[in-house]
Amino acid sequence: MRVYIASPYINDVEQLEKYFYKEVSIKDEIIKKSMFFGNELIKEGFLPFMPLLTYSFYKQYLKSWVSWVNYNLEWLRNCVAFLRLPEISKISNWADIEEEVAKENKISIFYSVKDLIKYRDNMKSIEGVS
Repeated sequence: MRVYIASPYINDVEQLEKYFYKEVSIKDEIIKKSMFFGNELIKEGFLPFMPLLTYSFYKQYLKSWVSWVNYNLEWLRNCVAFLRLPEISKISNWADIEEEVAKENKISIFYSVKDLIKYRDNMKSIEGVS
């Protein structure tokens, strides 16, 4: 099951650092948390998409902020589930936008890994898949 993991984009992070974390860079911490949860999903048999992991690709090749956002939103539209974890994206204008796109595309939205796993397991039992 393809899962989009919402997270703050870089400008959200810069705003957070500017107003709340003046002496601590949180970009690496957010990326580490995104990778941690992505890895947990992989262990559970999911196929996660972590938009922050495409940031270097954006900087090197896409160059345009709009191109990067569109790239990530296209991935979102092709996912079955949207995961917005408070540990990563509680305060994020971009995660708000991503969540709206998920709603518009009738993508199932989750706020915990536990609920996502429960949903997947229920779908398997409904479909008769082991």
